[in-house]
Formats: sequence, C-alpha cells, structure tokens
Amino acid sequence: LLEVALEVAVHGGSPGLAAFRAQQMATSESALVSNPDRVEEIIFENQRRLSMFDGFSASKLLPTDPWAWIDPSWNHVDRDNVALPNGWVWQGPWQPSPYPGTVDPEGWEYAFNWPQGLLGRHQRWARDREAARTDLVRRRRWIRVRTREALADPPVGVPPPPTEAPDSGA
Repeated sequence: LLEVALEVAVHGGSPGLAAFRAQQMATSESALVSNPDRVEEIIFENQRRLSMFDGFSASKLLPTDPWAWIDPSWNHVDRDNVALPNGWVWQGPWQPSPYPGTVDPEGWEYAFNWPQGLLGRHQRWARDREAARTDLVRRRRWIRVRTREALADPPVGVPPPPTEAPDSGA
C-alpha cells in the first residue's frame, strides 16, 4: 500500500486512484494469505467506445488509457504469456470472474471514464446493469488459478508415474 501511495505522490494522480489501486492489490494479496499453495491470479480486460453510438473495443483505447490487459496494479500484461513463478503450475485457462450480481451478463462493469476520471476525480464503476449512454469505458475481471508444483493435479486420463519396487536384495 505504501508503494501505491508513493507512486501517486511521485507520478501524480488522485487519492481516489490510490485507493482503487490499493483495494485491487489487497484483493490479490488476500488470496495468497488465505492459502499460500493456491493463488488466483487476477487480470483485467479494458475497452472503450468513442461515443454512445459506438461499440466497445480494445482498439479504441486512447494513449492516456490503461492497456487492454492489466494486472491489479495497472501494469501491462499479455494474457497469454503471464509468467509463472518457479515451482508453480497453472490449473486451467483464464476464466471471466465477475463479481457476483454486480456486472452485466458478460461480466463487464461500466463507467464514464477510468477510476482517476475527468479532472482527477474518482469515478465509480457502475455495476449490475448494462452500459448507459454516458458510459465510455468498461472492464472485465479474469482469473487463473495456479498451485505449487508438488500439489498440482495430474492431467486427466494420464496414469500416475510408476513407483519403484523396493530392492529385494537378491
């Protein structure tokens, strides 16, 4: 959290943005504390539309917008190449992970602008509804579970490796 506050102080930004980023980091860190052998990696997909008559797309993001794919700290990520720490394995593909009951049927939440917002004001995500005419940005949360290698489930349909028989001393 101190890192987020320093980033805002050094690079500029609003207290609302700092609170938003801190909340996102706390969500990610709490998963690790509750079970250190199973972690839900979280990333966000971001899109924009240029007017109420336009469709949403990552290709319409402005140079000042966050990347199309970001981690909870707003760092750019490539969804298909998220690096695993040593000793960890993925337990399936990326899955949309909406906040239950708070997003549209496809898992999106909407806002007029990104959390820093126009003139530095904090914008809130509009949840539990479709896009309003004034909503120009949207995001969707994705998760992918990783586990420590020793705890990973064997692939389905693959028999376990043979165990060596004890030496009979013959």
